[in-house]
Amino acid sequence: MLRFAVRGSRAGVDRLAVALYVRNDNRHTRLVKLIATCGALDMDDPQPAITVMLPEES
Repeated sequence: MLRFAVRGSRAGVDRLAVALYVRNDNRHTRLVKLIATCGALDMDDPQPAITVMLPEES
């Protein structure tokens, strides 16, 4: 789902909100909101990396 959100985003955006429904127990689904960021992997290793996290994480 993140791939489709990235392809549909504007150029130059480094933070993207994604929401999807997750079913953990075959009975109830719940909406989960995630944030994906793209940036350097580390200060010492500038390779690009995508990090997926909950909105309250930073």
